[in-house]
Amino acid sequence: MTNKVYLYHFKIPSNLQIDPENILSSDQALVFSKISHLKRNNEYLFSRLLLNHVLGSIHKRDISKIRKSKSGKPLIPGLYFNLSHSGDRILLAVSEKYSVGIDVERSESKKSFKRIAEKYFSPVEYKFITAVKSEKAQFKKFKILWSLKESYVKALGLSLNKKNIQIHFSVKSRKIDKFPVKKKVTVFFDEKNYLALTVVGAVTSSQLKVTDFVYSEKKSFQEKKSKIQLVMMNK
Repeated sequence: MTNKVYLYHFKIPSNLQIDPENILSSDQALVFSKISHLKRNNEYLFSRLLLNHVLGSIHKRDISKIRKSKSGKPLIPGLYFNLSHSGDRILLAVSEKYSVGIDVERSESKKSFKRIAEKYFSPVEYKFITAVKSEKAQFKKFKILWSLKESYVKALGLSLNKKNIQIHFSVKSRKIDKFPVKKKVTVFFDEKNYLALTVVGAVTSSQLKVTDFVYSEKKSFQEKKSKIQLVMMNK
């Protein structure tokens, strides 16, 4: 068993053309048939395609054995993984040893972000967001904090609620306070790309392997150097 944590970054092609019959199981085809929006169709198809490639071809797992835990988190024997997508970006975190959670946020502004922050963020975090006057700057702070919280609860199989609001993330000092569970958790984030990765376990940056993939119908998935720069939060 390797102690590595893998992060795969994909961009959905704008001209994606995939025959659903070639990659979807009967259950997946049923889910796909109920999606009416073209963009959501492409997201669903591409996510299945990349899971086939990463979990099947790279990590040699039988993806037909993917099941869901009681909390709804997808599982496969001998492998932890988590998926997040925003706009045309999809990220997939994988580990044989550690439970993982990944989240990425889109760059477009969300008018209701302050209301969301009031409900799910701690008073300390809300003050951090509203300390700047510019709404654009506030939203940037909101996005990185939201990705940190989402990745954290996903890794632990939790949900964002009043109990988990006790988590305090300080982006500036890279500190985390008031964990609601007594587990060793390592958190990484990329402030520029609005993404965060949480690993349930004690890991270092040297254990991370980040890979970008470009997809084309002729060449399938081609690896390229990643621009993602993850830094570690310190408990």
